Amino acid sequence: MKKYINIFLKRKLILIIIFFMTIITSLLGIISTYFNGIFIDGLVEATHISDIYVVLVLFFIIVILGIIFKFLFSLIIPQAKEKYIYDFKLQILNSKKYPHKENIPYLSKRIDEDTRQITNFFIDNFSIALVKVLEVIIVSFLVFSINWQIGIIMLIVCPIYFGLYTVFKKPIFNISMIFREKSARFFGDYATELEKEFLEDSFIKSSFASYLKKYRNYILISSGLSSSQGLIVGLVQVIVFFIGGISVINGYTTIGLLSITTMYFNQVISNITYYLDLGRKWQVTSVSIKRIDEILN
Repeated sequence: MKKYINIFLKRKLILIIIFFMTIITSLLGIISTYFNGIFIDGLVEATHISDIYVVLVLFFIIVILGIIFKFLFSLIIPQAKEKYIYDFKLQILNSKKYPHKENIPYLSKRIDEDTRQITNFFIDNFSIALVKVLEVIIVSFLVFSINWQIGIIMLIVCPIYFGLYTVFKKPIFNISMIFREKSARFFGDYATELEKEFLEDSFIKSSFASYLKKYRNYILISSGLSSSQGLIVGLVQVIVFFIGGISVINGYTTIGLLSITTMYFNQVISNITYYLDLGRKWQVTSVSIKRIDEILN
């Protein structure tokens, strides 16, 4: 990946804007969750609307800011990706090292898929990966300060998720390599048939069957990873609700603080899941990097 970073650094301003927008969006999410809990506690004790008026106003401002930043993201990110993909393709085109003897439609499909995969991986994660580390630290500190037992559960979950990644890491890489190659091959075979006067039905059927088989294997492994994640999250949430419920019943915490804790806990689980999914995406992206290397070399 390092050898292609220079392509992204050509447009530094875009990266800087995305990075700072990611930080602000993350902080707004943390603050919004906190105000949710404060509002619940304030509602329980309030006797008049003025008692919760300030919280409502602040919460509304945070919501509006969140909507604005999401809108800006939806405008900036897609255009930035297309620009980087163009830069990527232009560099490959200027290299003049691609094999002309190859099926050109196949080669074009392969370059398009791989440059998009690498670009999407970098743009979607270069800022979020760092910000989520800070987010986990801040949120974990808040959870421990409210309920240390739930905080301990979070510490236990982390190595379990890492173990999942190590189990699925190699199978995902291997099947991704085969699947993406079959996808590009089928695209090339289909384009070849379009150029022929008569359709070779058995040839295109065989090509599609080969592609579909590898795609099915890819979906099977990906679904296995997602299902394993879901099972762990479900079990952990039951434990968190049980501990939190006892704390409220015994008067150790308030309903509002429990709400904050459970939402922050879910946020940490979501962030851990993000890193596990990041590992899976990296395996897929590694395949694309290897395939681009083959063309350039």
